[in-house]
Amino acid sequence: MPLPLSPSTPKWDGQLRMLRNFLRIMEQLFQTAEITDDQKKLDWITGYVNADIHDQWTSFEEYEAGSWN
Repeated sequence: MPLPLSPSTPKWDGQLRMLRNFLRIMEQLFQTAEITDDQKKLDWITGYVNADIHDQWTSFEEYEAGSWN
């Protein structure tokens, strides 16, 4: 997995039209890195979004429950 803030890191700028593409790229990275644990997926993906989105996503019930779905 690319480290957050590295040049090859996938990024999502908050544009709704780009969210599906960002999630597809993340799923491909998870498969390649053999990451199957939901909490690890959540930890990785929230490292690839800006601070405002990070704060929003980590406040969701699903995040707190450790659910990727």
